[in-house]
Amino acid sequence: MVVDRKQYMKKWRQSKKGKESNRKSSKKYQQMHPEIRRIARKKYYYLHRERIIMQQKVYHQSDKYKIYQKKYAQSEHGKVARKKYRQSKKGKLTNQKTVRKAKAKRKRNLGFDILFENPFNKCEIIHWHHINNCDVVAIPKDLHYQYMGKYHRENTMEIVKQIYGGEIYEKLSEKSDIMD
Repeated sequence: MVVDRKQYMKKWRQSKKGKESNRKSSKKYQQMHPEIRRIARKKYYYLHRERIIMQQKVYHQSDKYKIYQKKYAQSEHGKVARKKYRQSKKGKLTNQKTVRKAKAKRKRNLGFDILFENPFNKCEIIHWHHINNCDVVAIPKDLHYQYMGKYHRENTMEIVKQIYGGEIYEKLSEKSDIMD
């Protein structure tokens, strides 16, 4: 009985013994030729980049991904990874920043009443500076960043006075008269 070699090899690869042998030789090849595999993966990625990115977008927006994230976060491995990250230097810095931001936001109850329209050119980048807890005025970004720190509001008032002059006090007194 003559059996075609292709059919024989196909059957053998699908058998338990063939799968095991194929897995071992494949693993050995991967370990022996990592640079060839890296180049092949790169080449494949560049040829199919758009499709891969679209698949990733779709997957990350799916419910399947959200469920996976939740399960991972609640799993033992996820908890260990989160704990390890929080104890790392980067994790500590990130946590400190977010905590500080949240506390500062809760502490400040700042309003946003614009006293004057923006007197600067449209091309000039401006920031709105709080002169008190409610009122803001437009000042250039570079001047706003000139005085930062503990006494930011007080030091920046010198710049505001130079830009708006005595008008600022008139506006504030009018506003306080209306409030009373």
